[in-house]
Amino acid sequence: MSEKAGIYAMMIAGSTVVQNVACAVPGTVIPGFKLVAIENGICCNPGSYYNEADGKFYQDSAFKILTGIGSDMSKITLDTTETTYTGVNDLAAVMQDDSESVSSDVDNPSGS
Repeated sequence: MSEKAGIYAMMIAGSTVVQNVACAVPGTVIPGFKLVAIENGICCNPGSYYNEADGKFYQDSAFKILTGIGSDMSKITLDTTETTYTGVNDLAAVMQDDSESVSSDVDNPSGS
């Protein structure tokens, strides 16, 4: 039985600043990043600050203003039973509309 995918905040290891928000299955490891599950109904976006002491996301680095309450994420269904992700770009491709192309500065750092 496969595990249900969830929404995770991605932070550079040792940082409290959220760099991105991604869909992943529990146990996913992305070298150089810390992934923190975003609980149902919690709002988190790139630029938010994560306070490890209380497990909450904030709008400011002083951890005084919470990011707020988001949508009910329990209504999102992701079937990963027959899919193998080999990296962040594969995961990003799944999250994009089929009509859009996925580009990455990781694959093309010069932008050309």
